[in-house]
Amino acid sequence: MTSQTLMTTRNSEDVTELWNRSVREVERCAGVVLGQPLAEHLVMTLRSYIADTELCRIVAREFLPTYLQSDSEALIRVAGRCLLITGLFPALAKRRNVKVGYFFEIGVGSYHAHANYWNARGRKGYAQCSKTAAERFLDLVETLRGMRGSPVTAEEIEALTTPDLKWN
Repeated sequence: MTSQTLMTTRNSEDVTELWNRSVREVERCAGVVLGQPLAEHLVMTLRSYIADTELCRIVAREFLPTYLQSDSEALIRVAGRCLLITGLFPALAKRRNVKVGYFFEIGVGSYHAHANYWNARGRKGYAQCSKTAAERFLDLVETLRGMRGSPVTAEEIEALTTPDLKWN
């Protein structure tokens, strides 16, 4: 192993540990208990998408074809971006004149579709993680908002808990 590879691995481990500590601290402060699988998923999502310069691109264009074709990787990418926009960057959505509830609905739908994809293939563990993420999307959003120190507003909670679309 070269010294550059070793340094990259250590930096990667340090970043992961930093995200893990942040999630645990925010869970404690917000009174939210995600549990290990959901917390690990949140850390993985944060690490994967935090540098995405096109985070707020039109999600429906990506979601609908992947939903219909059951593209597992694309579904989880859409879900992750929607989670980050809803939780960390709601102002980005507002600047683009898109309601945060839109990203909530698409994110929940993507997690459900991802769960259905893996459930149909007998991979219950993958399916359960995505199903839990869909069911606890608001908890994930509150955890991310806690990282920024900005709570979910009453107006957003109304929009987030009564989506127009119904998912299985």
